[in-house]
Amino acid sequence: MSAQYDIFISYRRNGGFETSKHLYDLLIRDGYSVSFDVDTLRNGDFNTELLERIAHCKDFILVLDAHAFDRTLDKSYPKEKDWLRNELAYALSCGINIIPIMLSGFDAFPENLPEDIAGVATKNGPQYNKDYFDAFYARLTEFLSAKPYSKSKRQEHRPFNNSKVLKRGLLAIAALSLAASLLYYLPKQFKSRGTVLHFNDQSLSVNVEGLSDFQLLALQDILDHMVFVKEGAFSMGLQRDTLLTASDSTALPVHQVALSSYYISSREVTQTQWLAFSQPQDAIEIPGLDYPVDHMSWVQAKAFADTLSSITGLSFSLPTEAQWEYAARGGILSRHFIYSGADSPSEVAWLMTSSKSGISSVAKLKPNELGLYDMTGNVDEWCWDYFAPYDSTLLINPEGPLKGSTRVFRGGSVYTLPYEAKLSVRHHYMPDFQRQATGMRLVINIK
Repeated sequence: MSAQYDIFISYRRNGGFETSKHLYDLLIRDGYSVSFDVDTLRNGDFNTELLERIAHCKDFILVLDAHAFDRTLDKSYPKEKDWLRNELAYALSCGINIIPIMLSGFDAFPENLPEDIAGVATKNGPQYNKDYFDAFYARLTEFLSAKPYSKSKRQEHRPFNNSKVLKRGLLAIAALSLAASLLYYLPKQFKSRGTVLHFNDQSLSVNVEGLSDFQLLALQDILDHMVFVKEGAFSMGLQRDTLLTASDSTALPVHQVALSSYYISSREVTQTQWLAFSQPQDAIEIPGLDYPVDHMSWVQAKAFADTLSSITGLSFSLPTEAQWEYAARGGILSRHFIYSGADSPSEVAWLMTSSKSGISSVAKLKPNELGLYDMTGNVDEWCWDYFAPYDSTLLINPEGPLKGSTRVFRGGSVYTLPYEAKLSVRHHYMPDFQRQATGMRLVINIK
C-alpha cells in the first residue's frame, strides 16, 4: 500500500523541477501532505504504487513550462515513458482537483493534446509570477481543496517516530527555557571583563569582553570545533556519473577552483550556541540543546555570523559555496566520495532513507576526511552565495554573483533522498524565508 498524500506535484524535470521543489518546501512548511519526488518508483512500467499515490490525493498540481508537452506531442516518443502525461491522464480519470501552474514561456494549452489529457485545457490555476511570488502562492492555496494539518498531525507524515519526537521535545523545551533564562537574568557582576579564548590547539587566541559565563562557554565550544582547511585547488561540480538526475545540470560544467586557507566548523551550529547570543527562537522547530538550529533563514544565519565577528574581531561568515564543497569533499585529503566521508550515505548522513527519528544531535555519525560531521544530511546548510549557473573558467576564492534572488544551501537533510544529497547537488531558496530542516555551519576567513 502506497503512503497517502493530499497533494501530488507533477512536473518535467528539465524545466519545472526548481519551481516544483520550491512549492513543495512551502506547502510542507505550511502543514500540507505532499508527494513531490517519486523517482524511487520509476523502475520500469508506470508503477501501481505511483497510481495509488495519485488516487488518494485531493489535489494534483501540474507545473507547466514552455516544453511541458513536447514529448506528448512527439508521436515517436513512447507513451509509457511520458510520465507527466500518464500522471495527468490518471488524475483526470480519477476526477481529482487539477491545478495547472503556467511558468514563463507557457502561454496556452496546445490544441492537439491527446484525448486522454485534453480535459486539462478546461482547468484553471494561478499564473506563476516570480516577481510577485507571495501573491502567486497565496492564490495557489485558494485553489487547493486539501487543508493543512496541525503540526502534531503533520509529523505523522514525517519519516520518524512521533512519540519519540514529542518526548524529546518536551525535555528539550524545558532545557532551552532554562538556558534562555540563565542568559537573560545573569547579573552584571558575572560578566567577564576580559577573557582570552584559544583555538586551533592553543596556537591562536582571541580576547573578548563583556560576555556572560554561558556565552563564554558557547563561544569556546564554537572555537574548539573550528577545523583548519589548508589552501588548495579542486574540481567543483558533478564528479561521478552515478545516481544522475536532471537537476544535476546545475552542477555543470565542472570547473577548477582555487581557495585560500580558512577554518570551518566540524559541526553544525547547535541550539545552545545559537541561544547563547540571544538569537531568534523561532529558528528552532525541534528543540534540543545539542541539536542543530533547524528552521533558519539565510538572513538569520548571516546575522549570527556577524554577531560573532563583532564580539571576537574574527572574520566569521557563512561558507562560500566553493568553501563548503571543498571542505565537504575532504580538502587536500579528499578520497572523492559521493557523500561527505563515504560512498554509502548510511555511514555519514541522516537522510529520509536512514533517519528513523528525524533530526539528530550533531556529530553522531562518521566524519569525513577532515573530521567534519553531518555535511551530508541532518539539516541543509546555508552558503554565502547567490545562486547562479556555474562558469567554466578558473575561479580564485569565488563568492558568487553580486546580485540575485535566492541564496544557495547545500548538503541535504532528513527530508532529502540520497540522490539529492550528493556533494555536487545545489539547492537555493529565498534568503528572508525560514526553511524547515535548514541550519548553518560557520567559517572563519583568514585575513
